Amino acid sequence: MLQSNLLSQLPPDVSRLTDLKALSLASNRLTSLPDALTALTGLRLLDVSHNALGSLPSGVGALSRLKSLKLHHNQLPTVPNGLSCLGALTELYLSHNPLPLHVSGVRGRGTSAGGRVRGVPVKCQSAQ
Repeated sequence: MLQSNLLSQLPPDVSRLTDLKALSLASNRLTSLPDALTALTGLRLLDVSHNALGSLPSGVGALSRLKSLKLHHNQLPTVPNGLSCLGALTELYLSHNPLPLHVSGVRGRGTSAGGRVRGVPVKCQSAQ
């Protein structure tokens, strides 16, 4: 757990943590995440809530085992590319981001006013 540590960036060496199942980076000062984070293909939970992220790494779709992705309370202007490739994803938290009212490309089996989407995105569209 690296939450609430006032981190402004992660070292690229994070990619060495290949057996990591959960990573909580909540409540830091992150504005971006290194591309090396996408090498953590064993991740089941990624919590980057309560930061200042404006985007996610382009290869986020490689985190194919991810079940829970917490992106709430950031600065994401759109649903990040690659989320539709996360076939195991069952929880996606997007509330408190400057997203448009209609979020295209995501189909949920139930949503709440808080921006939590349960379900899997419609189809895989890798970042280009």
